[in-house]
Amino acid sequence: MSRYAYSRLSAQDNDFLRWESQRLPMHGVGVQIFECGPLARGNGVDFNAVREAVAAALPRMPRYRQKLAFIPGTQRAVWVDDEHFQLDHHLRHVAVAHPGAEAQLRRLVSHIAETPLDRGRPLWESWVIEGLASAARGEPEASGDQLGSKRFAFVTKAHHCMFDGAGGMQLISQLLSRDPEAPLPEAPRFIAKTPPSAFELKRDDWLHWAKLPFRLARGAADALRDGEQTREKLRERTRALGALARFKLAAASETPLNGKIGPHRSVEWTSFALAEAKDAAHAHGASLNDFVLAVVAGALRTFFDERGIEPGALDFRASCPVNIREEKTREKAGNFVSSWVVELPLGEIDPVERLHKVRTATRELKDQHVSAGIQSLLALHEWLPIDLQALSQGAQNLVVTNVPGPQHALYLRGARMESMFALAPLIANVGLTIAATSYDGKLCFGLNADEDRVPDLHAIVRALRAAFAELAAKPGHKKQTPRAAGVAPGRELAAVASA
Repeated sequence: MSRYAYSRLSAQDNDFLRWESQRLPMHGVGVQIFECGPLARGNGVDFNAVREAVAAALPRMPRYRQKLAFIPGTQRAVWVDDEHFQLDHHLRHVAVAHPGAEAQLRRLVSHIAETPLDRGRPLWESWVIEGLASAARGEPEASGDQLGSKRFAFVTKAHHCMFDGAGGMQLISQLLSRDPEAPLPEAPRFIAKTPPSAFELKRDDWLHWAKLPFRLARGAADALRDGEQTREKLRERTRALGALARFKLAAASETPLNGKIGPHRSVEWTSFALAEAKDAAHAHGASLNDFVLAVVAGALRTFFDERGIEPGALDFRASCPVNIREEKTREKAGNFVSSWVVELPLGEIDPVERLHKVRTATRELKDQHVSAGIQSLLALHEWLPIDLQALSQGAQNLVVTNVPGPQHALYLRGARMESMFALAPLIANVGLTIAATSYDGKLCFGLNADEDRVPDLHAIVRALRAAFAELAAKPGHKKQTPRAAGVAPGRELAAVASA
């Protein structure tokens, strides 16, 4: 048995480290709003109780006590236990600026989102933010004597190399509970495993690459045994990569959302009734994800039209992560995502026709097994230095993710979570990401934008609300949407909450 322990980042996870810069931090942010309930303490919140809950959850989240070590002479990293881990370096307690309205919370979250994480420590931070006004968006602002005792926010940011959206949802389930009175599990003392030396890392890396010919030979032998089935899968994935190539050959339209990304962020969030979204989607034979994309398309049509940009002249595309986790990887940290590039019909005036066009586009992507083609590229990337960011440059205008969450209330030491919003990181040349998350009857949208490119992000939120209301109000012929051929359970779009 080796005297040291570490785990190697996948090529996909490692990419999120390589792509990061001061202007483009590659972490995601989660914003959870809680009723204080039993955690209320005067005009604030019982921070020690929250700290105890996080400490009790850490043994079930080992990545949260690991940091990066880089293989000498390479850009490849591994995870090692942090021998000097201190929870207080990662868990912060602050109050939102007066008067504690959502505008003040968003300003604080924007600052959290734009600040890179310290790579010398485990790549996460959490913030307990008290002082929120009791009034929700759309209600009158609370006065000074109403602040603080009603709600608080729990904001977590974690580097994308740690896990994808589906993995992040599993981590939330480790911290929160369905039972408001659930006792805290016992937390055993943390004993860090010995990390490898620089020499050991370099030697192991050499052995890793030295085994490549044997792995390739074994794979070829397996392929020969499978015969026609393997050849058909190869043809299928080659066709899928060909379908993707056309997006690279013809770049997406230039829009104000695209270009060099600045250092500052603007964030927004809003929520809708999940049942309304599902009913409207099913009434038109579409999936929930189709509905989300159609609402985004309608909102951006309005946004561009109000700024004098002709929506119908745009070849506008959304990159949509696809969950490819299998049963054996369901509990693993790291990223298990492929992606689709979906052309959004911004030129379509009628909201129902817009939804039908989105539905047609996503079904074609399923039929072409595009996510499987990306999987092949990712598998190849483990052994070849493929620059996936360069391959995708110019192929998309924004990122839209949609991660299904629990459809029941969750509690933190008895405090009920009202809503949860995800903020996906920006990538090169893409100044806006929209993340949809379903939770306890709500469909929650989180928007993260480059403040210089989208100084009026609130206008997109306003357009999202209008597009949702317009499409949800349209009657349709109710029918069950069949699962597209070739899409196995567990491989739907990461955005798709099961309908």
